[in-house]
Amino acid sequence: MRISELERNNKAAMTAHVIEVAVMLIFCLLQVMSKQRNIVLFIFDILLGAGPVIAEFIFWKRNHETAMIKHLVAVGFALYYSYTLFTCSNNLVFAFVIPMIVMVTIFNDSKYSIEINTGTVILSIITAVAGSRNGLFGYEGADDAILQVIIMILVAAFSIYSAKISHANSKQVIDDAVKAKNDAEELLKKVETLSAAMHDGIKDIYGDLEHLNEATKSTKDSMAQLSSGATETADAVQKQTQQTEEIQNKVAVVTQATGSIADSMKHTVEVLGQGREDIEILVSQVEQSVTNGADVADKLKELSGYVEKMHEIVDMISSIANQTSMLALNASIEAARAGEAGRGFAVVASQVTAMAGQTKNATVSITELISNVSASIQSVVDVIHQMLNGINQEKASASNASASFGSIEDNTHIIQTNVDSLVQGIKELKNANDQIVDSIQTISAISEEVSAHANQTADAEEKNATVIDNMDSKMHKLILYITQGNKKIK
Repeated sequence: MRISELERNNKAAMTAHVIEVAVMLIFCLLQVMSKQRNIVLFIFDILLGAGPVIAEFIFWKRNHETAMIKHLVAVGFALYYSYTLFTCSNNLVFAFVIPMIVMVTIFNDSKYSIEINTGTVILSIITAVAGSRNGLFGYEGADDAILQVIIMILVAAFSIYSAKISHANSKQVIDDAVKAKNDAEELLKKVETLSAAMHDGIKDIYGDLEHLNEATKSTKDSMAQLSSGATETADAVQKQTQQTEEIQNKVAVVTQATGSIADSMKHTVEVLGQGREDIEILVSQVEQSVTNGADVADKLKELSGYVEKMHEIVDMISSIANQTSMLALNASIEAARAGEAGRGFAVVASQVTAMAGQTKNATVSITELISNVSASIQSVVDVIHQMLNGINQEKASASNASASFGSIEDNTHIIQTNVDSLVQGIKELKNANDQIVDSIQTISAISEEVSAHANQTADAEEKNATVIDNMDSKMHKLILYITQGNKKIK
């Protein structure tokens, strides 16, 4: 079972602490036995030495990775060491702390090491100063005290320096390990990606090989069919040659017919062009007739207006004649009353009456003539309107005929173009048919070669099929190997 670094350090520190306390208790017991130390001090030795060790084991039972063990080792041993240092009569007791100073460096804690070494140096200075002055703690002179202080300072300095170096080395090892771990993970990812790509690529190749195997089998079958069909192809080529010759004869007939059609279309185009010009002249003349008819209608309308005015004048003359007759009648009556004196006036009145009657008769005749003229003019106007309607219809018909001639001419041009294209196409068809004849002869020769090579290809495909089957089996094994490798990596 793998244990953590802290658990391993706690166990090592506890073991060292137990050994150190046991050695110091044995030393103190020997002093008690030699009467250099009394039993009461030894009892305190046991309590101060064993107490922290017991506490450490209690915390160890609860949790092997507790940080309290590190502090119990430092504080517990410091108390027991200080007590022993100040109560022993041998000045070499200070040396008991050196193994523990070395041992605590395993925690790789610079601050922890500095605190412990600072305490040991201070204790050494205190005991050295007090012992050199008063002769206590077993010091016989200042040299022993100075030597103790120098030794402890060197031990503290080297211990602190070693702790820092160890910490730096550990940090570097950890950083290198982390970097190596990251590099390994990156490499593992790349290997996994490459493996997946290889798996996919080989799988694709495996699939392609299957397709190739199927294609090889299909090619083999096709070659067999091709070999058996080569003879049929030769017969078909012979028949095709005969049919091509018949097509050639028919193409010649069609060429002659299309030439005649082309000549007829040219003549038709010329006739249509002349007809279109005649229709355009007719349309122009009809338009002129429409214009002239409209002018005549306008003049007749103007003449009808004059006739209406003549009616008004005749009515006025008739009214004047009626009034003149009435005046003449009144004058005759007055002349009759006047007797002999009015006889001359009566003669004049009778003459005026006669003239008024003649005028009235004349106005009646004129009225009849004007009515007849007006009726004739109206008849002429109606006839002209009918003529204009007919001319307009003729104009529309002529326009439609002109448009039809134009459309016919355009379509005739299109037909002529198509006929020209047909003639050109027939020429190309003749050339293509000639090429087909040459190609058929070439195909006949190639068919014989294909028939010969088909058998060779079938044999080669048989060998290829065997090779592909072997590759297929090896690829399948390689895919299984890569798949198992990917599972192990994951």
